[in-house]
Amino acid sequence: MDGTAITIGVLAIAGVVTVGLVVLKGIFDQLPDVIESFRRARDAWRSLAEADEATEPEDDPEPPTPPAGVEEPPQVLPPHTGDRRSRRAEEPDGRNDEEPPMAA
Repeated sequence: MDGTAITIGVLAIAGVVTVGLVVLKGIFDQLPDVIESFRRARDAWRSLAEADEATEPEDDPEPPTPPAGVEEPPQVLPPHTGDRRSRRAEEPDGRNDEEPPMAA
């Protein structure tokens, strides 16, 4: 090996080490922010769990019974969504299932 090849090899190794150190420094610079974000998320999760435990009812209350002689209220159906495809599937309109004529 001559001196030029040795010099290029040393420079290449130094470049790889430099890039590795820069990447490592970037990771270490971001590490405190990542740890702080993890702590905030953990604290929020714990406070959410504590709030859920505090608002949970111990027993499910019985629904009120209607007074004697009163009929049950009528069942309320959800409003129509306006989706034409679902309405066609549920309520046939009497039209034939033929395809419309093609324009010439």
